[in-house]
Amino acid sequence: MKRLTALALTLVVLLLLFLTGCADTKQNGDRLQDKLNTKQLPETQEPAQTDPPDTTQTPTSGKTPSKGSTAQRPGKPGPEEGAPSGDGYSMYEGIYVDDQTDADITTVLELHAYSDILLLEYSYLSDGTLSGTWVEEFWPDPDIIADGELVNVCGAYQGFNIIEGTCDYWSEATPCTIVLTEDGVWVQEKGYEYKYRRDESLPCVHTSFDSQMARLRNRVSGQPSAELAGEWEYNDGLTAAYLHLGEDGSFSYVCKEQHRPIEVLEGAWVLDSDSDCLAVQAERIGDETIPYELLLDYSAEGGGLFLMDTTELPGIYLNYGMVFWPAAGQWSTGFTMEQLTSVYYESMNVSGTVAVSEGFDDYEMYYSYRIPCFFSEDSATLDQINSDIRDRFETLAETELDRLSRNEPPVTHMIESYYTAFDGVEQLILWTDSYYELPECAVYCYDRERDMRLDTKALLKRLGISESDFLAAVRVAAEAYFQADNGFMTQEQRQEMGYDERLAWTLSDEVINLDMPVVVTECGELAVIARIGAFAAFDYYYATLYPFSDAVG
Repeated sequence: MKRLTALALTLVVLLLLFLTGCADTKQNGDRLQDKLNTKQLPETQEPAQTDPPDTTQTPTSGKTPSKGSTAQRPGKPGPEEGAPSGDGYSMYEGIYVDDQTDADITTVLELHAYSDILLLEYSYLSDGTLSGTWVEEFWPDPDIIADGELVNVCGAYQGFNIIEGTCDYWSEATPCTIVLTEDGVWVQEKGYEYKYRRDESLPCVHTSFDSQMARLRNRVSGQPSAELAGEWEYNDGLTAAYLHLGEDGSFSYVCKEQHRPIEVLEGAWVLDSDSDCLAVQAERIGDETIPYELLLDYSAEGGGLFLMDTTELPGIYLNYGMVFWPAAGQWSTGFTMEQLTSVYYESMNVSGTVAVSEGFDDYEMYYSYRIPCFFSEDSATLDQINSDIRDRFETLAETELDRLSRNEPPVTHMIESYYTAFDGVEQLILWTDSYYELPECAVYCYDRERDMRLDTKALLKRLGISESDFLAAVRVAAEAYFQADNGFMTQEQRQEMGYDERLAWTLSDEVINLDMPVVVTECGELAVIARIGAFAAFDYYYATLYPFSDAVG
């Protein structure tokens, strides 16, 4: 019999089916370190002959770029004349300064191009000392580009900063235009225009590659591995990533999870001879010069490269383990604008481990409480949805954190969420995971155009499905699921375990009704999270049903 204590398996299936057929996983990859090495200087200005400290030099890969060179991989075409697209966005890369700021504070803007994303890294310098950094993640719309004397690229951005390794967007996406001028860039949004002058004499905020490598060699002994060196990519439908492992030890890692701020690490790597791990010394774009010291378990088999961070640095997707494959062609996330942006933030994001002792069994229990809320933008409807989320899930998380403060293991060790949208309907799905209690699950559905919260009745009406047809289809799907899941039972076992009684309960009005969590997937499929009668410690478990599909479960 199954130990059915959580919704985790159900939600894994749900997420996988959400993604089926909805994402183009074709990827490509630029050597990002090279991009940082090849900032094109204005023809009328030579870089100032300064000797800044190592912590403020432009990163290099140990190569001296020629003036006016472009950031390209071998055999890769350069940017075409006219409107930028794809790699053409590299023409925006460079270091800029705002001449209109306070004389005591210099605002430096560094533009980084990563395929279909432009990253605007702002830094405050006070008397040459870094006093603050934040990032705006800009997504160009390739269909809205104007040619002419000025090169305009339209799109949207979301800003974020990094606090102790974690980050979240400040507000929902804001329409924006970036104008490339003869001497700099203009950033236009909401009727405002911010002008920045290109000044490559200014040092990059981040530590140079040579200094990063020196710090790394002070930590570990080893050399870059020619076997692992190269360009790698990762895509699971929800997350896209690019990895550069240079033969010279240069390291670049770009990771974009749908609806989450981008992760970019630049630095150095070697294969540690003592631990046989891939050791990395890097800095994160948007996190000033804070060092990221990683030890990555790796396995290179079957043409792939598996990596997992053993140091468990906060906010790094590598903590979960990733399988990279050789990059082919031009890398991009493959995401739509709706997938890149986010309409929600996390009102709570707390995780860690706690020691648990149960009889003779001692182990570390992982806990995580990630609770999302919609950006409300003065919407009373969204304010009410957010209030309901906090009342139900944030209150539960605070109860568990109180247990942890008393060195007690949590009853509910995880609160997770998933966001999906289809045809103007936005949905936040939240669920709990527990070893001791049945899970909870809730779906919060919102029609942004009408500023309306949708319950199951309203959602069905919008989809043109009658309530009676819906309930009948769910009963058919639930019965098929129950029978398929218990098909191994003999007639004797069925009688002994009360098969008919559990099936009848599964199909009852108590279970199948209009209060069940209902989701419209990104592919337009209607999914229902239903209770299925069980014969284990708990009376039921959750399953994802697709009542208008031929598939079972």
